[in-house]
Amino acid sequence: MQGTSRQDFPGPRTESEPPPSETIPAMDAANPISSTPEYLVCLECETPCYVFEWRGNKLIEILCPICGNEDKDTFALSEDLEALHADWEARRS
Repeated sequence: MQGTSRQDFPGPRTESEPPPSETIPAMDAANPISSTPEYLVCLECETPCYVFEWRGNKLIEILCPICGNEDKDTFALSEDLEALHADWEARRS
């Protein structure tokens, strides 16, 4: 292969380089990434939705891929949905 150098093909990590896991920021309360939920649940069809825009602690934009719901007020965190189901079950009893 002409025109390629050793820099084009990095070799094994050297002892002076940290493993990738040490260069990724830790998930904690001080890290804004950690406050973003992994997914939200559509309350119209109970589909988990993984693609949405979240800033700070606020949902900015979302679209349910199954029912087309885009009303931000009709999505919930999975924990909130579990609480709603528990409350509903308690009222039925």
